Order: sequence, then C-alpha cells, then structure tokens
Amino acid sequence: MISFRRRKRVGAPIDLTPLIDVVFQLLVFFLLTSAFINPGIRVELPSAESGEASGDAGVSISVEASGRIFLGDREVTLLTLSDQLLLEAGGDFDVPVAIWGDDGVPYGRLVQILDICRTSGLTSVVLMVRQVEASP
Repeated sequence: MISFRRRKRVGAPIDLTPLIDVVFQLLVFFLLTSAFINPGIRVELPSAESGEASGDAGVSISVEASGRIFLGDREVTLLTLSDQLLLEAGGDFDVPVAIWGDDGVPYGRLVQILDICRTSGLTSVVLMVRQVEASP
C-alpha cells in the first residue's frame, strides 16, 4: 500500500497592525472632536446683531431657563460656583470664561454669576449670544 504524506496547510497570518492603527486614529479623532463641543446642556441663547465670534473659552458656564447652573457638565450652586471656578481655572486668572445663558434666565441670575466670576479674580468673561443677520 502506498502511503501519501499530507502536507500541513500553512495559514497566512492576519496582520492586525493596520486595523489597530485605524481604530486608534478613530479613537483619537472622536476624543478630540468631543472636547470642542459645548457641553450637553441645552440653552436657547438670546440673539443679538452685534454678537461676535469668540475664540475657545477655557471655562464654560451654562445657565438653564429654570435657573440651574452648570460648570462644564457638572451642576453647581451659587454658593460653590466661586470655588469650582478657581479649581477649573487651575490658578490662571486670565483664562476666558463663557457664560451660556438661556433666553429665559432672569437678568439678576446672570448678574450674580458675572459678579461671582469677577470677585473670583477671573476678568475675561463673555456672555454668549446667537448672532443674527443685520437687516439691510
């Protein structure tokens, strides 16, 4: 009887390096783009014709129509806002602060927040508005 030797199949190894590179690049892309998006607090900004585009704010304060205050994506109170602002600024008093106030927020609430920012030593504070086209 004739005996044939079976050859072992040599499987082609799958190179995972390009796949890992693509997944890593996608991860970095989504992490970087999510860092530039305004926090998920929904506010309806008031409109103004004289509004200007400003650069990126270092610290973002959002105020809902109900009066709830958010520093970044964390809810804070008026009593803790000053301490949290200083922690967020990291000791840099020149860091820009953007206040995203809803159109329905009482004026007094925005003045309180602006005053807390100024008494905390943060002087570069802007009120965010929705820019509208000037009528001809």
